Amino acid sequence: MNKHYSTETKIKLNDNIKKYFGEEYLIQEETLSKLYTFQFYVTNVLGTLQLPIIYDSIEQDSILDTKEECIIINQKYYNNLLESAKCIAHEQRHYYQLSLITQYPNDPLSIRLKEEFQNPSIITDYNDDNQILNYQYQEKEIDAFAFTQVIISCYYHINTTHPDNQYQN
Repeated sequence: MNKHYSTETKIKLNDNIKKYFGEEYLIQEETLSKLYTFQFYVTNVLGTLQLPIIYDSIEQDSILDTKEECIIINQKYYNNLLESAKCIAHEQRHYYQLSLITQYPNDPLSIRLKEEFQNPSIITDYNDDNQILNYQYQEKEIDAFAFTQVIISCYYHINTTHPDNQYQN
């Protein structure tokens, strides 16, 4: 009886969520609920706080919003667990990099990362290959990409690679 009731309650709850927020929101929440243990694993490895995650319309795959202290993932990934996990790992790594700058301001790595965060290469035209390359080849981006590959492999046992062999190396 109790099992039937909880299934019925969950169906009713999901119907109400769809009614008031839309089916896309329900799918986002289901994806996020599957990602919390992964994010907990990532933050334990990094020693950082878990940041809130939001899906929104952005041009990038994801961004670390330092003002709101959250991760924003492109809504095109709201139903894609692996791509969302990669975004979380990447942005949590940036959060870690910022904490290094604060904790060890005189460390050579911190000095280089601080320079990149203060004067980042920004992509204003996603059709401009030079802008994309300048962005990707920042030390903070290479580090975040490499960390993402390692943590995805460790947690999900999936090997991911960058399509550009030179960047992958």
